[in-house]
Amino acid sequence: MSLSDEDVNELHQIDADTEEYQMSVRESEPRRYRRRKPVRPSVIIAFVIIFILAFAYFFGVFDPLSTSTVTEKVIEKGWITQGRSSDIHIIYTLDQEVFKVDDNIFAGATDGQKLYDEIQVEHTYNMTVIGWDIPILHFNGKGYRNVIQVEEVDT
Repeated sequence: MSLSDEDVNELHQIDADTEEYQMSVRESEPRRYRRRKPVRPSVIIAFVIIFILAFAYFFGVFDPLSTSTVTEKVIEKGWITQGRSSDIHIIYTLDQEVFKVDDNIFAGATDGQKLYDEIQVEHTYNMTVIGWDIPILHFNGKGYRNVIQVEEVDT
């Protein structure tokens, strides 16, 4: 069975009418239901880079890039409890700087508890520290420099 030219023209008209109807429905839909434009690859790459940098900062990957040695007298020891997570060991120094003593596998410091126990109040130490002191982050224990090695100084 073949279609006549008149039937073919009618089918084409139906297709055109259907397409026109679909376009009018899309234009009348609220904007939130319209199909979104695809995200450019440069935007995706930028978000991935920002995510990687934030992840690296919060998990201490960049800390080894900021290693320094300081000589400080310890005047007090303590800890900060973070809800359900483990405590962060803190030492207070005569120069009023606060340091945390925590593990950091990227810097080779894997026994923070032993190091914290080794540090004694009223003793002076050459301390190898990593990280930056960022006061705005002190509320969650992230803004302190981390002590990874100590050597007692004779005074």
